[in-house]
Amino acid sequence: RASIRIKFYCNDNDVARNSENYVAAKIWLSLFEETMREIVYMGEQAGLQTHFDFSIEGPELNIFGFSDSMKNWVPEVIKRIYNFTITDDLMDSFQNCFEAQKKKIENYPLIKPYSQTLDGLKLNILSPSIDNFDLINHINNVTIDTLREFGENWLKKAHHEWLVVANFTADDVKEIVQKSEEAMTSTPLSRDDLLQFRVVKLPKGVSSSSKELSNPQEANSAILLYFQHSDTDLRSTLNIEVLAQYLSEPFFNQLRTIEQLGYLVYTFKQEIRGYCGLSCLIQSSVGNPQYLAERIHIFFDDIWKKVENLSDQEFKKIVNAVITMKRQKPLKLSEEAKDYWIEITNKQYIFDRKKKEVEILESLTKTEFIALYKSLLLDEAHVISLERICKSHVDGECKKPSKDMKGDIVIANHKQFITTRALYPDLYNCDPNRYNTHSDA
Repeated sequence: RASIRIKFYCNDNDVARNSENYVAAKIWLSLFEETMREIVYMGEQAGLQTHFDFSIEGPELNIFGFSDSMKNWVPEVIKRIYNFTITDDLMDSFQNCFEAQKKKIENYPLIKPYSQTLDGLKLNILSPSIDNFDLINHINNVTIDTLREFGENWLKKAHHEWLVVANFTADDVKEIVQKSEEAMTSTPLSRDDLLQFRVVKLPKGVSSSSKELSNPQEANSAILLYFQHSDTDLRSTLNIEVLAQYLSEPFFNQLRTIEQLGYLVYTFKQEIRGYCGLSCLIQSSVGNPQYLAERIHIFFDDIWKKVENLSDQEFKKIVNAVITMKRQKPLKLSEEAKDYWIEITNKQYIFDRKKKEVEILESLTKTEFIALYKSLLLDEAHVISLERICKSHVDGECKKPSKDMKGDIVIANHKQFITTRALYPDLYNCDPNRYNTHSDA
């Protein structure tokens, strides 16, 4: 069995910043998949699974199956991607893809509040990003003619990254790549020209973004508190992972089991373009987002004494739990390939990451752990609060905080918030020394 993944990085048509072209890119890929249905079925008969994915950076091709069939199959699929032309006889297929995409966009306000907070985090902290609520204003501008023009100007300049996990010789891999490159009509896009995604350097205190849910049937509100950490080295990231492991059970027990705030109550490590932090997520029918925020902060204050007096044995137990997870071997080829692919697309290339992580974990100290808790969650916290509030909670039918929890900075416009803040370098697509952040705003 073999697994081949190819990422097409492309800046054409400004898809990452232009909502209309972002929608067009998704419809283009959907229409291409529709025209590929017959040949993909033929591939399935030969034991090959072919999938196309889309991200803001460009399309992605994933092929999994028998090694012997890959050598001709991969170049053929790539040839069809670059030769794809939208003709008038595709009008019916275009209309079907358009309506399917339009339905997804129109139904976005109906997705669960917790999902909207997760999307809202990236919208308010990552530049560039696409506002899912803005797409509805642009979908109707996409016609078969504008999509044809879009396609004629897409993938003209691209950067390709490959992962081949298979029982192939080096010559086999070179043959597949060379045949595929012969079918690629794009000119090379250098790594220095890749689109840069910059993360906001959150100011000290709480920055809050609140939005009323438009679905009148939704009975839940949600909050996501993201505590940002500035250090990006592997040791700092693992310290946060240990902290998330430590907090997971008491956070759930206190806020879900005892206080019964909601069914979705989680705390977890969250990484955005290499910048790591701790996220706290609650979806609740009983309290509005500000009440939930208050309960989270009270929880961190209350548990501080326990953290401060943590025994060496208790700390070692937490670390060992994380080490056990790191030592788990992938059960499938696809799982192993996924780990490698993350290293490639994140431009980190630490292919023995888990081994290195275990070595670092074994050297972590309780003193580091306590210092991280204090700086990340208490004294020097840099936090963004994403709040989604349902209509009944707007009307006051819920538990409310004992004090104003709106935050030190209220984000009225995410674009303005981003443009007035310091930005970290993009750790994935460039040398970190390429950018200098200005002083804290």
